[in-house]
Amino acid sequence: GFPIQVVDTFSISGAYFLDTVRLPTSGLESYVLGGFNDPIFGKVSSTMYTQFGLSSSSVDFGTDPQIDSIVVYLKTTGYYGSQDRLKGYQKMNVYRLTDDIDDEETYYLDDSHSTGDLLVAHGFRPDMENGVQITGHGLDTLDLGTHLRFPLDNSFGQEILDAGSTVLGTGEEFLNEFKGLVFEPQVNELEPGAGAILNMNVTDTESRLRIYYHNPPGVEDSDFSVYDLYIGTGGATHCQFKHQYEQELLQDTASIIVGQEMLVVQSMGGYRSRIEFPTLRDLLLDEMGNPRNIAINKAELIIPIEAENFADFPASPRLALSSENTDGELILPIDGYQEPYNNENLDYFDGQLDADNLEYNFNVARQVHSILHDTDLLPAFHIFNSGNGLNGYRALLNGTDHPLRPIKLRVTFTLIE
Repeated sequence: GFPIQVVDTFSISGAYFLDTVRLPTSGLESYVLGGFNDPIFGKVSSTMYTQFGLSSSSVDFGTDPQIDSIVVYLKTTGYYGSQDRLKGYQKMNVYRLTDDIDDEETYYLDDSHSTGDLLVAHGFRPDMENGVQITGHGLDTLDLGTHLRFPLDNSFGQEILDAGSTVLGTGEEFLNEFKGLVFEPQVNELEPGAGAILNMNVTDTESRLRIYYHNPPGVEDSDFSVYDLYIGTGGATHCQFKHQYEQELLQDTASIIVGQEMLVVQSMGGYRSRIEFPTLRDLLLDEMGNPRNIAINKAELIIPIEAENFADFPASPRLALSSENTDGELILPIDGYQEPYNNENLDYFDGQLDADNLEYNFNVARQVHSILHDTDLLPAFHIFNSGNGLNGYRALLNGTDHPLRPIKLRVTFTLIE
């Protein structure tokens, strides 16, 4: 039989560029909200537009309801950035939403809506470790896990209390009048290294718009009431991503930038990288340039990184890959996304950060085989963050000509008679 051969000396060209894929940012299981000032990538933010629906129909607040307070609680499930006492502090403006949004429509990362009155300008430091228990006036106890809390202008709460039976009769009528809220992070004042992108579960019942009110005389516990509105009851949510890029990364242009020593990836529609292997199909030729048949035993794409310099912005825990065809369309590699689509296939495909060896590793044997034999496929991969629209991660990758540990494609194959 023929000996197994290994080649890892393919020429590789690399580049990074601003992502042009329009990420859907509605209809998701979780959303991102907040902003940070990345020392390398610049300022990143996610504004959230969301509706709150009535939790019951034909709501009756009593004969003369008076507002005590109105508070938004949003459940947080994770973060990327800083949450310490100083650098974790950020400001958020909450506005009234004045456009209709539709939970059956797909919205994208650059879609926006008009805003009305400012309901609060609120500064906070996210606490991702401690929940809170809220009691008072004999009302129900509200047990909340990690969350954000925004006290809104009382006049907005009074307007809901005074809305009348028609508006408070059905969820549809209510949303016609109270279209929702806009949460807009204020990133311009953030120092480098400050701020965070927060993961939100807005459809969890811990996320709510709570109205605290009373009917006169408002002396006894029985005079005080609460009413909750929820995002999960017919409400729609989506996010708008914004980037203020550092000019050094952009190099005075938003087009493709050669990434010889460094490649970059950034979530939320930021950067993606592309690497190409112009000599890959030479595997199908012998030393004399004659065609030969080979069987691909293994193909590993190894993407090293340097030890991270910024503790608050660690490298992405997982990268993802796409192939590209001659029409410029992105195609998911069959190694990681073939049927059945399951964890076993993804675990083999990999892409997770190996923190000990400081590298990402992909097993792409089937995709390399396809590229070798399908001229409609380019010998190239696009690299981006896994869950691109659901997190704030970014990573600095070693480029194709990194002096110590460049990107490598290592192909193990056998000659076939």
